Amino acid sequence: MTKARATAVRLAPAGRAVLVLGIAAPELAGRRFTIDGRRISATRVGRVALLVTYVERDAYTAEALEELRGDDERLASEARSYQRAIERAAVHAPVAPAGLLTVVTEAAELDALPPDRVLRWSRQLTRLGERRECALLCYAGPHALPAFEPYAVAVAMRALRMQKPDFGTEPAIAAHLEATWKAVAEFGVSTRKLRAVTKRERFGATLLIDPTEIDRLRTTLAAHAADAAALGLTWYLEGPRLPFSFA
Repeated sequence: MTKARATAVRLAPAGRAVLVLGIAAPELAGRRFTIDGRRISATRVGRVALLVTYVERDAYTAEALEELRGDDERLASEARSYQRAIERAAVHAPVAPAGLLTVVTEAAELDALPPDRVLRWSRQLTRLGERRECALLCYAGPHALPAFEPYAVAVAMRALRMQKPDFGTEPAIAAHLEATWKAVAEFGVSTRKLRAVTKRERFGATLLIDPTEIDRLRTTLAAHAADAAALGLTWYLEGPRLPFSFA
């Protein structure tokens, strides 16, 4: 191994795995900070800087991750740390979230990651780095306020690729939902459907949006509020957020 190569290699500590939190612009490389007692670093890989932390390998095996996803309290804790790390980094440079619990196991060295994976991350940063997402939820009748925290679980983990919007079978409500969605969807670069979690939830979606369009989105949704109220519906707009639903 040449000296130049030796200085470029980044080894995961023994018994540790790499948890990738986000994909950042290369100018973030070299930054280090701590979130919830976990040390985070931005490491240059190809054309991007990966926002990473090192975790106990045995605690992040495929089996352990499956168990973690079924434990609401632990998953929420992971999601809060993940969000805080990405949000803090995004103050300094464009950052695209990696998927929650993205663990690198195929390489002991970040330099040895498969080129196609690094390329996908680079394209993800290009697509998401400067954009934000907004979540729209519509409820009928008396209902509890929707939960938005931790956002990466409460909203982003409900996101599904949208083939065709489902507006339900009640004619008047379906017509309102369709008209409202048609008006606001034009501001989105991409959209996701949100899987309903309560019977009162009539519609839910997230929009990937350019920051310059956010005020117009708010104004357009507000223009439909009176019609919604007449039907016993309430719209909620959450955001802008980093694009967790599109990671």
